[in-house]
Amino acid sequence: MMERFNVSRWAVGHPALVSFMMACLFLAGGYAFFHLGRAEDPAFTLKNMVVSAQWPGASAQQMQKQVAEPLEQGLRDVEAIDILSTYCVSEACVTQVFLKDDERKDRVPVIWQQVRNKLSDLAPTLPSGVALAANDDYADVYGYVFALTGGENADLIKNAEYLKKIFQTIHGVGKVQISGEVPRQITVDIDPQQSAARGISLDQVAKALQNRSALASGGSVNFKTVVPLNVSGALDGVRSVENTPIAGRSGTVRVRDIAQVNRDYADPAPSLIRYGGRPAVVIAVAMADGADGLTLGKTLQKVAASAELPAGMMLTQVEDQSSVIREAVNTFLIKFVVALSVVLLVAFVSLGWKAGIIVACSVPLTLSGVSLYMGMDHIGLDRISLDL
Repeated sequence: MMERFNVSRWAVGHPALVSFMMACLFLAGGYAFFHLGRAEDPAFTLKNMVVSAQWPGASAQQMQKQVAEPLEQGLRDVEAIDILSTYCVSEACVTQVFLKDDERKDRVPVIWQQVRNKLSDLAPTLPSGVALAANDDYADVYGYVFALTGGENADLIKNAEYLKKIFQTIHGVGKVQISGEVPRQITVDIDPQQSAARGISLDQVAKALQNRSALASGGSVNFKTVVPLNVSGALDGVRSVENTPIAGRSGTVRVRDIAQVNRDYADPAPSLIRYGGRPAVVIAVAMADGADGLTLGKTLQKVAASAELPAGMMLTQVEDQSSVIREAVNTFLIKFVVALSVVLLVAFVSLGWKAGIIVACSVPLTLSGVSLYMGMDHIGLDRISLDL
C-alpha cells in the first residue's frame, strides 16, 4: 500500500532545501512588504451618480413635469440602474442615480458612459434652454492640501497653475484641483447724461458689444491645403471694449465717450478662501490608486519647498495625508514586534530552544507569504488591510 505524502517528513529529510525556500520567502516577502502601496483607506467605487438640470426662469412644477419626468423615464432604459431619486426647485432639479448592489465595479465606468449617452439622446427632446450635467467624479480624497498666499487673486491663480503642472508630473499623483479663484470681469458704467446727449440707449450699447464679441469664421483659402481665415477685432480687453463703435444720432461714437470701462473681480465673489487671515488659493492633490502615500508625501514636500515663487508669495502645506498613513503603519509595526516578541518568549520557555525557533519562524513566514500575495494582487497597506 502506497503511503501518503508527508510534508513534515519530507521537510525533515531535506533541511538544506527547506532552509533555502524559507530564506527566499523571507526575502521576497520583505521586498514586497516595503514596496506595497500605502494609503489611509482602500480605493472604493461609488455606485451612484448625480444628474442635474438647469432651466432659467422655470418653476418647480415645470421642472418636474417637463424635465425630471422625461429624464427618469429615459434613464430607466439603463438596466443596471436600481433607484432614481429626484427633487426639483425653481430653475433646477437633481436626480440621484443608484446602481444595483451586485453590480461589478469594473462595469461601473461603462454604465456611467451609457447614462451619459442616454442624456445626450434626451437633450434635444427637452425644452429649449435646459442644460444637463452628470457627475460621478466625487469619490477622490484630496489628502495633500497646500495654501498659496501673498498676492492678488489673479497672481495666485497663475502661480497655482504653474504648481499644478509640476505636481501632475510626480509619480503617484492622481488629480490636482485648484480652488479659490475669483472670476475677473469687465464692467461698463454708462454715464446717463453723456448717453442721452448723444442719443445712445442702453440697448444699443449692449447690442454693439454683443455683435463685436461674437465669433464667426472668416472663410478659408484653398491652395494645396486649406488655410482658415480669422476675422480680427473681437473683444479681448478693456481697450477693445472702449473702442467699440456705436451708431448715434450725431454719428459714430466710442464706448469710452459715454462710459467708463474697468476690469475688476466679480462682486460678490462666488467663493473666498483665507489662510492665516490672508486671501489664499488652495491646491489639493489626490493620490493615484495603488501609490505609496508616504513616498508621495515626501516628494510633494520637497517639490513645494523648492518651487520658485515671486517675492512675498508663500506655499504652506495645510493637510498631509502621509502623516496619517505613517501613524497607521508604525502602529502596525509596533504591534507586530510586540506580538512576535511574546510568541518567541512563550515558545522558548515552553518548548525549548530548537522547537521554539520553529514556532517563532511561523509568524514572519506567514507575514512574508501574505505580503507577497498582497503585492501580486495589488493590495496596499491601509487601515482596512492592516486591521485584517
